[in-house]
Amino acid sequence: LLEKVAENGNDKTYFTETVFHALHFGFEAYGIDNAPVVKLIGADIGKHLASLFETGILEELLIEIAHFMEFHGDCRVSVLLKNTPALQVEDNFKARSMPVIGKPFCALREGLIEGILKEKLGKEYRVLETECYGTGHEHCLFEITL
Repeated sequence: LLEKVAENGNDKTYFTETVFHALHFGFEAYGIDNAPVVKLIGADIGKHLASLFETGILEELLIEIAHFMEFHGDCRVSVLLKNTPALQVEDNFKARSMPVIGKPFCALREGLIEGILKEKLGKEYRVLETECYGTGHEHCLFEITL
């Protein structure tokens, strides 16, 4: 990953993303699991972003969140409404920069989604990433439970 940072120093977006990943993995390399804190920070950000969303209906809010994520994340987001609602994120950029580490990596996105849902709908939603580029999948899957 450190080599990827150096190799892509002239690509502003890719460089920033790989530095973020290097920080995350750097904490882990030194024995610090920062995922819980990153998720809490994401939830705090999500609560403040909630005012940007219009609807108070879960299914419609998930569509709004999907559009927001696509706009800001250079990715495709599908809303899945099966037994458990979920957002599936396909992101070629993320795939290029994400090493397979055997576990989900996107705690910030978990928190963002969770914060928006809680603030906008007034209920205790939990968001858990069950599939990720970090687990060798070609997408990230965020399952949502009440």
